[in-house]
Amino acid sequence: MLNSASKIDVVASAEGIVKALRDGVDDRLGKTDADRNQVKSPECGNGVVIDHTDAWQTQYCHLRKGSVAIKAGDRITAGTKLGQVGFSGMAGFPHVHLLVRHRGEVHDPFGGKPNGDATCTTEGGKAGGNLWNTTATKALAYRDGDILEAAFHAAPHQLNDLETAKAESGKPQSSWPAIVATLWAINLSADDRIDVTLQGPVGLVATNMATLDRSKAQHMLFAGRKKPEGGGPPGTYTGRATVAHDGMIRLRREWQAIIH
Repeated sequence: MLNSASKIDVVASAEGIVKALRDGVDDRLGKTDADRNQVKSPECGNGVVIDHTDAWQTQYCHLRKGSVAIKAGDRITAGTKLGQVGFSGMAGFPHVHLLVRHRGEVHDPFGGKPNGDATCTTEGGKAGGNLWNTTATKALAYRDGDILEAAFHAAPHQLNDLETAKAESGKPQSSWPAIVATLWAINLSADDRIDVTLQGPVGLVATNMATLDRSKAQHMLFAGRKKPEGGGPPGTYTGRATVAHDGMIRLRREWQAIIH
């Protein structure tokens, strides 16, 4: 899962020739039955298919509408930008779905065995085993929780606003109606405690805390204050966020900005 607002590039896993592509499908989160019923076809959304050597093929799905950066017939190298992470097609959250095939049969890129698939990016490998090279294998090591975004916003937002890039973050301005420190984290466990604090000049402090009652794929928490009359006071604003379990902090982030 990736932050759609960050406009992350999707790159080719290995050199090859672009066999087919699609662009122009709207980005739409499919979280309910009604949402999913709107997506009859294509479930892949905006995507790219690349032919590689020895009858290997990769397919990349759910790219951001209008982001596809290559054309059919292009010969590309590993790392060539194909598009950007989106949520077109049958997608419940922004991500890229990678499908690996060999002679038409789907393979699991982590084990090299057929009849599996994965949601990830790869840099290639050899048949019969892990298809990731050494660099990619290290980068894909499992992380027990992570922070997708820790930022200032001008107002409280819903999680969907972050996922669909409707919540624009940035440097606080005196004209903002409020200053909100927001944490967006993933792969969280039951009983994780999340703390978010906003600290600013002239004694401005806002805090918020939540303890998760169950494991969650993602969670958002914010703390903020409406601006006083005359605008936000000049000075340094600091956002702090932690995720702790059994009293031990496992994720931490601090960020700052200055209003002149």
